[in-house]
Amino acid sequence: MGHILHESKDGAHMKPRVHNMRANTAPEGAIYCGRGSKWGNPFRIGEHGTRAQVIDRFRVEVLPKLDVRPLRGKHLVCFCEPKPCHCDWILRKANETPFVIAATGHRPNKLGGYGEDVQRRLFTIARNYLGLSLATRTISGMALGWDQAFAEASYDLGIPFTAAVPFDGQDRMWLDDSRTHYHWLLKRAAEVRVISSGAYAPAKMQRRNVWMVNMADRVCALWDGSPGGTGNCVAHANAVGTPIDYVWWDFARPHIDGVRP
Repeated sequence: MGHILHESKDGAHMKPRVHNMRANTAPEGAIYCGRGSKWGNPFRIGEHGTRAQVIDRFRVEVLPKLDVRPLRGKHLVCFCEPKPCHCDWILRKANETPFVIAATGHRPNKLGGYGEDVQRRLFTIARNYLGLSLATRTISGMALGWDQAFAEASYDLGIPFTAAVPFDGQDRMWLDDSRTHYHWLLKRAAEVRVISSGAYAPAKMQRRNVWMVNMADRVCALWDGSPGGTGNCVAHANAVGTPIDYVWWDFARPHIDGVRP
């Protein structure tokens, strides 16, 4: 058991934690996050599973969609403590340190084409990955395929993303529909950073990759192992020691009714 700290009831210098409503230990300014509040767990013990199962469902299905920034530095109140509680995950997410994840991955020509089915699969993989991550910000190179799916999943989950545009006019040669979606995403980026001025040049793609990796705490790579821009980005991440999560298998592995065998 850890140290028990006896501190002032006003919460001064107390590390934020979860309090039991009945214990009367919560300092002034603590926020109720139990059922009936917008922070409550919609899944009930018994009806939807065991305590562990309903907390896990909250973590996976609800927490990624919650904006917990107003709870940063705040004590939380529920009825579960000292038993495990969904508020434990809220507290963790609200007080996490900044954590940036950059995406690198293939364009549609290596993923089976430009159809909506491919893009839906990419979006689902990106959203599932980010929903379980501790990312507070993401970086996308904004290429067609994985990059844009990662940006869109970030926006869908409320995670601010930086659009790392490799050069002016990245979309100049794209089809109209692709250009429209690209500019839709740019408008939703928390930041748009043009890494190199001027028109396309091969070196500018890797310069963008290097910038993304150097700005990130972790890289999420949809890479099949083939040579090319994604491989170059992975190589730089390995060279500077940035951890990499490989998600190619999530894309390549066969699925049955949306569930992995």
